[in-house]
Amino acid sequence: MNKICKKCKKSLPISDFYNWCRSDDGKYYWCKKCQLEYNKIYRNSDKGKLTLSLQRQHRRGIIEDFTYKEWKQKLEKTEGFCPECGKYVGIRNLTLDHIIPINAVGRGFIYTIDDVQPLCHSCNSKKSDKIII
Repeated sequence: MNKICKKCKKSLPISDFYNWCRSDDGKYYWCKKCQLEYNKIYRNSDKGKLTLSLQRQHRRGIIEDFTYKEWKQKLEKTEGFCPECGKYVGIRNLTLDHIIPINAVGRGFIYTIDDVQPLCHSCNSKKSDKIII
């Protein structure tokens, strides 16, 4: 049985689809290729990076008490330079780092804008779950 991808309009076997969301007629299908392309674009967007971080925290019962606008302002203050290594990587390539790592706090911990910092991917990976102030 074939289904039509709502994005690329190709008719493909049902095994090539993910159930994406509901529509009036039941299910709304995107083929795996279109879904993976969308996921890649979303994960690399500023909002996607922050959303994935928030989802991980939500599972651990951690609360972030700052807005996306506050985070953007903190990013813009860096002018694209990593505060840790001083290299210019661009604002879009800075990642959200929790100064006190998520795995070091208990359930219900509330992060404020002062508890997070923008770091380049390399510095954030090196820092891992260490507390460096």
